[in-house]
Amino acid sequence: MNVQSIREAAQGLMDLADRVEGDEELAERVADSLLPIRIYLYTSTKEVLQERVRRFAPVQKSENTRHYELVRDFGPHVKVILYTDHENVCRAEVVGKKVIKVRREITPAVTEEVEEEIDDIRWVCPDSILDNGIQPSSSTEEIQTKQGA
Repeated sequence: MNVQSIREAAQGLMDLADRVEGDEELAERVADSLLPIRIYLYTSTKEVLQERVRRFAPVQKSENTRHYELVRDFGPHVKVILYTDHENVCRAEVVGKKVIKVRREITPAVTEEVEEEIDDIRWVCPDSILDNGIQPSSSTEEIQTKQGA
């Protein structure tokens, strides 16, 4: 698929909207099947993420404990979510210890659940992915770029 395919899909959705207009029950069923549209774009490096942030700016940071996420809304029903592993853009700060339960294999057929103490990590992420430094983050701050930057 390419840009033309995306345009054709968008046109198909416009045609579909024309067909269901005036039939609220049908329109609701179609909307429930389609919406919201979320497009997840994983990047494995900070540099690629920075490039995508410039392309999709303005983006907003999103709170996520599993990944570093930036979101761009295209209207009320379409979101592009740019995400990467925290270690690609953030600094790990050990804030203590925590106990987790893990399964250990005794034999191939037998496992046991044991407690294990691990570091409790807090990720300190930059206010902007385009910044060189890492400062505490604010989930509501918008990241914007200027054309040509």
